[in-house]
Amino acid sequence: MGQHDRRTPITDELGTVLLELARAVCRSWYTGFQSITELPRIPDLAALPDRVELRVPEGFAFYAVYPEAYVDAARRLTLEGPPQVIGIRSIGTTLGAVVAAALGAAPPGTLRPFGDPFDRHIAMSSELERDLLKGDAHYVIVDEGPGQSGSSFGAVADWLQEHGVALDRIAFIPSHAGSPGPQASATHLRLWHSAQRSVGTFRDDLPHLLQQWAEPLLGSDADVGTA
Repeated sequence: MGQHDRRTPITDELGTVLLELARAVCRSWYTGFQSITELPRIPDLAALPDRVELRVPEGFAFYAVYPEAYVDAARRLTLEGPPQVIGIRSIGTTLGAVVAAALGAAPPGTLRPFGDPFDRHIAMSSELERDLLKGDAHYVIVDEGPGQSGSSFGAVADWLQEHGVALDRIAFIPSHAGSPGPQASATHLRLWHSAQRSVGTFRDDLPHLLQQWAEPLLGSDADVGTA
């Protein structure tokens, strides 16, 4: 298989560290940014690659995707079994971790769908497949979007259903409440509207939250007006 996801000791260790950081984010959110849990130990740097390539996560930088909104979205879910979170890389790595932390779940699995942008597929090692399918889990698929086709969300859900997971054990956490765009297949549209969804957005709460966050630093409108 030319392209597939797999587990390694270093990805497992980094996944644990990321989950611990996500728990600190949850604690900060629950306490109004007043407290965090103890931060995790940094892994042995000698075990890490000498160089890594990073890209700016567009959802965080440009599209008002807030990890804290995904914390709230996770807590609105109704689950029929232990949560198994699957984050769709790349931004789903971070978002999946905060969802797993909010649900008290194990470190999430991460997958990167590949192929035609409007017809994505996934592939993974047999070890990762066994790990994701073990137990009687309720699967929570996490990403921003959906975009023009929703095929990344759809690819993960397709794989789960092909391996015997019932639709009522699949949930989506996207970044907006809209449907996949005009390139979505009829199958994925039906799946999208049939599965449980909880949207990672602050919706109408955002103006109030921004005011709440900014006032301690900038003062109220009245204070600004008299300055």
